Amino acid sequence: MIKICFHTMLFCTFVAAPSDVTINGLENPVNHGSTATLTGSYFSLLNATMIEWQKLNNSVFVDINTTEDKYVGSSTEGLNPRLVINSIKFSDGTSYRLMVSNEVGSTISSQMQLTVTGMTQ
Repeated sequence: MIKICFHTMLFCTFVAAPSDVTINGLENPVNHGSTATLTGSYFSLLNATMIEWQKLNNSVFVDINTTEDKYVGSSTEGLNPRLVINSIKFSDGTSYRLMVSNEVGSTISSQMQLTVTGMTQ
């Protein structure tokens, strides 16, 4: 947390890393071959400098490349970042999380488990 004071107005405020980082609205299970959308939210007095979606891969969370056709996601815009996962495969069935950063620090959401059901085509 950083304290910022404006002496000319005798006003001080505290700024901190983003808070209340959550993932909402994922309906489980998701059918193989369909599309899933994860929606996040957070609070920050400062603009986000980075919004990063991550997925669990071999017991380690890795950043998701949202410039690939498989994924479409937010970078730094908006307070409700989204991650769209296209053409769901069984390998997409894992945990996901959201990391939001500002000039003070970073905060990571709780994990959201994505469960994939259905048959391959």
